[in-house]
Amino acid sequence: MKNLKVLSLNRKSFISGQFFILVLKTACAKKNLLVSQIKSHFNRAIFFITISLFFRNRKLKVRIKKSKKPGNFLAFLRTNSGKNNLVILQNLNKSIKIRFVALFLKTFKRFKKFIFTRRVDLFADFINLSSLFAQAALKVSAYLFLLKQIFSNILKKQHTQFFLFLNLVLKKLIQFKLIKGLKFIIAGKLKGKPRTNTLKMLAGKISCQTILNKIDFSKIHAYTRYGVFGLKLWINLNERKTKIKFSP
Repeated sequence: MKNLKVLSLNRKSFISGQFFILVLKTACAKKNLLVSQIKSHFNRAIFFITISLFFRNRKLKVRIKKSKKPGNFLAFLRTNSGKNNLVILQNLNKSIKIRFVALFLKTFKRFKKFIFTRRVDLFADFINLSSLFAQAALKVSAYLFLLKQIFSNILKKQHTQFFLFLNLVLKKLIQFKLIKGLKFIIAGKLKGKPRTNTLKMLAGKISCQTILNKIDFSKIHAYTRYGVFGLKLWINLNERKTKIKFSP
């Protein structure tokens, strides 16, 4: 009988933890926070949740620094976490390196007038997130969500400019040693044509099998005034080989 009671308690706490993760995702979307990764671990009726966040809105950063009390989002976590949930936050803004930001800003400054018209905040987010993506500190799903936002705000006349911009982005990301290859596919009514077309972009090397290589994949739909577009992104991470030392 005791074992049955323990199993029922564990089941209730596991369901409450999964429901809390869904509430967290909706709260982050309302607060203009980008969720890169959520890891959950269940042990002894306690639900451990680690969230890596990127603060997109600059005003939210200033409020947390100036005020002695925690911000609204952190207060929401403390009140609604419960006894069986342990939440650990990882701020990705602190792991951004200045040299990566300077390189991306130098190369993509000319596209600010064409693609990022009247969207200065989106251009700043693109530079910061691409620097994190080059450091392999950001998941593919979060970076593809940013590309979807950029593509959904442009006109059909600017599709060719977006493809040139994206081709340059893929080539720039491969210059760093952490990324081995990138592959991007977009499908939809490109350039305002009545029939759907697919466009593929490949940079580097990507293998079909995932046994020897570490490949991450994500897909998303972009809903625009010209129709629905499907976006897919593959990344092949270059794992660093560790030398084995034999002791005498």
